[in-house]
Amino acid sequence: MKYCIAVLLILSSVCVSGQDEKPYGTGNIIFGGSFSAERHKIESTNATSTFKVQHSERSYLGDLNIGIFAYDNIVVGVRLDYVLRRYKYDTGFISNYNHFLIEPFGRYYTPIGLFGEGSYGIGISETGEFGSDPLDDRKVNNW
Repeated sequence: MKYCIAVLLILSSVCVSGQDEKPYGTGNIIFGGSFSAERHKIESTNATSTFKVQHSERSYLGDLNIGIFAYDNIVVGVRLDYVLRRYKYDTGFISNYNHFLIEPFGRYYTPIGLFGEGSYGIGISETGEFGSDPLDDRKVNNW
């Protein structure tokens, strides 16, 4: 608990400033992304408490995007998305879910800084038992 509080205090005290102006002119570059990680441990029982099921879940999600102002107020670019989820049950069974997506996008900035964005992504999604061939591979399209 002390570790979590210390991390939260450190993160809340760090201030990052990306840009002070609105560089919406031709040739400027935008760059961004995010990363998150989650871990859960879940214990379930039925109404009569005759059995108990335990499992844990780990999730790692990330995206990276880069674009360039092709014209004033108009950005074209590409985004990469990645998701890894792993479920481990008390029986020792481990299943995973992997998802990778490449998305070209277009973005229009209004004079006050708000923007609208459209994208189309293509990629692959895998689901299966960890350490063996995936049980299910799918091609993914995303609007």
